Amino acid sequence: MPSDTCTGLHDAALTPDASRVILGCSFLNGDQTAAATQHVGFSTTDLSAAGGYPSGTWPTAVTTSPNGSFVIVANTNRSAETSSTIRVERLDGTLVRSYKLPTDTHIERQGLAVSADNRTLYAVTTDHTGTNPTLRLLTDFTKAESSLTLSAPSSTYRTKVTVTGTLAFTGAAVSSPWTLQVAKRDLFGTHVLPSVATTANGTFSFTDTPRFGGANTYTVTFPGDAGHLASSRSVTVQVSLFTTATTR
Repeated sequence: MPSDTCTGLHDAALTPDASRVILGCSFLNGDQTAAATQHVGFSTTDLSAAGGYPSGTWPTAVTTSPNGSFVIVANTNRSAETSSTIRVERLDGTLVRSYKLPTDTHIERQGLAVSADNRTLYAVTTDHTGTNPTLRLLTDFTKAESSLTLSAPSSTYRTKVTVTGTLAFTGAAVSSPWTLQVAKRDLFGTHVLPSVATTANGTFSFTDTPRFGGANTYTVTFPGDAGHLASSRSVTVQVSLFTTATTR
């Protein structure tokens, strides 16, 4: 490996099978005009390039999970107006989950570790002056984030409303149906509606006929499971307080 491949080494971690070493460097390939934006990997056999892990400007800490499934990387741009981001990635670099830390919260060098049971991520942070150290515990860090989109008409005259949406996972496509919980809130309280199943690619739709005028808010919830975090989304339809007149 050329001497100028990594300038400003902050941390290093071996993959569990010891086939690669992952480095957190300020600059890469001798270019000190632009900060690095990824942690780089090298083969432990011949130090040849072996992929990278996006981490944001100024890569800092890196660790791996004991079960060998995840690489956790963080960046640190020490400023009172910025903060660190922690990214949990699969071995191929796809994002599973990210944590945006509060302003003026920065991961220390060698400041990441994972518990032996792969359930807790530990992060040591300080402020931009390198003081006020804090140990942060992040649970369920290997669960992929989920998200929902919803769409519905903005208003209706107490006719049937169709709500459509999509369930998505960070770092992986939805490839099988999932059951989502549905509720509606109107002027007379919250009502549980029948659950809705997504298609294999995550899209879904359901219909409802509002009984009362005013704001009718539909909330769809993905309850999560062993591999995915829960998520929820709402959309509001304004229902006319009066029925439309008919003419003959």
